[in-house]
Amino acid sequence: MSLLESRRYLTVEQVSALTSLSPRTLYRWAEEGKIPGKAKLGGRLVFRESAIQQWLDEAEQRSA
Repeated sequence: MSLLESRRYLTVEQVSALTSLSPRTLYRWAEEGKIPGKAKLGGRLVFRESAIQQWLDEAEQRSA
């Protein structure tokens, strides 16, 4: 993975679409530290794409 790829960010709405979690849940989980890769860019909550992908992969492995 290149440096540029590791620095892509997803919005709350994009993570919501990927996970089927509501934006409200994502905001709460981000506040509680349950979601990795969070950052604030321009005042908006975003998530590092690579961290979200790893988080989803790990959740999938745990449920298998």
